Amino acid sequence: MRVEGHSMEPALNPQDRVVVKRWTTEPSAPLGQIVVALHPHMPDLLMIKRLRSCDASGFWLEGDNPGESTDSRQLGWIEPQHMVGVVVGVFPSQRSEEPS
Repeated sequence: MRVEGHSMEPALNPQDRVVVKRWTTEPSAPLGQIVVALHPHMPDLLMIKRLRSCDASGFWLEGDNPGESTDSRQLGWIEPQHMVGVVVGVFPSQRSEEPS
């Protein structure tokens, strides 16, 4: 899938592509891993965020760039059925590879 937006900068940049392994069990990713989840209020929108915590309430997901991220700080705990997968690979866009 392709990254859109700036919520995961500097780890992921807009137009980067990520390989996602489907979510299978709870939790199927260690804390700190980048994951993909369905937005709880917009089911057609996928979110790429970092897994910060998990417990009986669900999963706490945060973007690395708080000023550009809509995540659990606004949405609350993400329910298990909204978890899609774990990012297992990144293909940087040409923009990401350009020197700054």
